[in-house]
Amino acid sequence: MGVDWYLVRSLALNLQDLMMPEQENFSQYVDCLMAGAFSGYVADSNLGTGWSGRYATYNPSDDWKKIPFNDFYSKFYPDYFNLKNQSDDELFLSLAELYRIVVMLRVTDTYGPIPYSQVGAANAIKSPYDSQQAVYTKMFEDLDNVISVLSKYASQSFSSSADRIYNGNTLAWCKFANSLKLRMAMRTCYVTGFNVNGKTSQQLAEEAVEAGVMTTASDGAYRKVADHNPWQRFMVLWSDARISADLTCYMNGYNDPRRSAYFTASTVGGNYGTYVGMRSGIQGAKPATYANFSKPKYEKTDPITIFYCSETAFLRAE
Repeated sequence: MGVDWYLVRSLALNLQDLMMPEQENFSQYVDCLMAGAFSGYVADSNLGTGWSGRYATYNPSDDWKKIPFNDFYSKFYPDYFNLKNQSDDELFLSLAELYRIVVMLRVTDTYGPIPYSQVGAANAIKSPYDSQQAVYTKMFEDLDNVISVLSKYASQSFSSSADRIYNGNTLAWCKFANSLKLRMAMRTCYVTGFNVNGKTSQQLAEEAVEAGVMTTASDGAYRKVADHNPWQRFMVLWSDARISADLTCYMNGYNDPRRSAYFTASTVGGNYGTYVGMRSGIQGAKPATYANFSKPKYEKTDPITIFYCSETAFLRAE
């Protein structure tokens, strides 16, 4: 297992994959059915199979609510600590820390206070919770250490077999880490008195931009799928969700030219138009009712989006 760093590379891929899960059920619970519903991007359409409690109607079951916490912790940390035990390579360890910040940022932004600073300390079975402010502070400190190491190796590459996103391009990971720092800085800029070792959110954001964030579309982070794009599986193949009417109504109203790239054309008929979304939170309909509504344009082999370069443009503008 130690030959050619096979175990370390495998563990690194496992951690990287959790930044946006490919496993379709896991992906649904932490992204499509939760964030997708709350943001107005997605409406769940599989209503004939007992989904009496769901995020779209603000009454998800306890089984749904615990997955974005339990599954990230149970799937991420065993491989994270295993990698730390197997390797003393500071580049791989820094990448593992970067993946940890990305994954746990999603968890704290979902729940608020979470165990973070003392997870795994002294082999404890349970770890104390940190306040969300303490979590963000520790993440900024850890991220600065990551950026320092990645910057040192920026002119070098590592094995592409340990990286489904940038094929071992360390400089690309530097830009990713700085872009993540910018994202976090903008999420804290309205928190009264927030600072990290005396640095305000504005200073942290300016540091990130000056160090070098994503600036072109090719800088974006997209993970190659090992088997199947999860959104294509559960939205197109399974018909579990459709594009939300919230989104299509806005885009239709502005005659947005991106619609043909985002959505499939609807065959609903009547005077609804070419792109027709489903009302979020609607009750009682069976999936077949919405079979002809617009779906996202995903193919089986499309990569999974981790971080758009366009996000950094919006963050810099803000």
